[in-house]
Amino acid sequence: MANKRQLKKAIQRACGEMAGECIMAQDLLSTDENHDKWNEIIIDIAMLQAQGVKRVGNKFTKADEKALTEWFREEANNIVGKMNALLPKKQ
Repeated sequence: MANKRQLKKAIQRACGEMAGECIMAQDLLSTDENHDKWNEIIIDIAMLQAQGVKRVGNKFTKADEKALTEWFREEANNIVGKMNALLPKKQ
């Protein structure tokens, strides 16, 4: 089992990488129509990070770690799906 510090750092690192990818895609591929959608995704990532770090509480067990991992993976997949929907279609 990872300790709480490692879990918090892993959450922050994953969210930072997703936000970085969004910002890069926003700069390179953004149009006037979807610029606000990229910003919404970045806000969703920030909320995911805040909620994920908050879920790592004082009494954190192996079962809590498993539930956190499953929840984080599901939320991250939802965000990645939103990111992929904004990418231009392959021609």
